[in-house]
Amino acid sequence: MSSEITSLGVKAIRDGVAKGDFTAREVAESFNAAVAEAAALNAFIVTTPDHALAAADKADAARAAG
Repeated sequence: MSSEITSLGVKAIRDGVAKGDFTAREVAESFNAAVAEAAALNAFIVTTPDHALAAADKADAARAAG
């Protein structure tokens, strides 16, 4: 599913999370994997995968709480 998520636009990702098609954590994991796979390109100066996962978990918790 990783490449499926990373090929979506922002609106489709937002809508997919809202509908429960995938979680914010799955989105973060997908993009973290894409960044890691492209590391040889040196396209990113700083990456913060742990921060992305923490923010995604917070978003998922907020969604679950209503």
